[in-house]
Amino acid sequence: MNPWGAASVCALVAISLVTTLWALVSAKSTTRASLQRARERSDKTTELQDAEALETAARRKRHRAERYADTRTETDAELNARHAREDLEANERWEGIFRDAGLVRANLGNLARRAEMESIWVLQTVLDANSGNAVLLMVGIVTGAVAAVWSIFL
Repeated sequence: MNPWGAASVCALVAISLVTTLWALVSAKSTTRASLQRARERSDKTTELQDAEALETAARRKRHRAERYADTRTETDAELNARHAREDLEANERWEGIFRDAGLVRANLGNLARRAEMESIWVLQTVLDANSGNAVLLMVGIVTGAVAAVWSIFL
């Protein structure tokens, strides 16, 4: 066996191991960072939904109190129209708040779609963050394969 050939195969194996391990360690840290961003996004969504639920409960309590007040000056139709208008304005305002935060507001009509979109977002974030690591991993694997093939012919 040629000593230069053996040294070059050893160098290729070392390069393969280093790049593969580097890619795996880097993938672990970037995946962890991506999942942390997803967790923060989920926490922000939950925080906004809780705030909206509290505001809605307070508004409904106020509406009930107005409806049963003894000193009411509005008719039932006027009161219903004002309450509906307030609910619509609050709904539009919360839609804007969620949209400005880059989030999707959950309701019974879009729960399945929202869960699907959030899953896709998390997966896409992890894949985007690890695209460079995938290339590095492939370089390590190809370098290892070249070293193995080259060692056969030496």
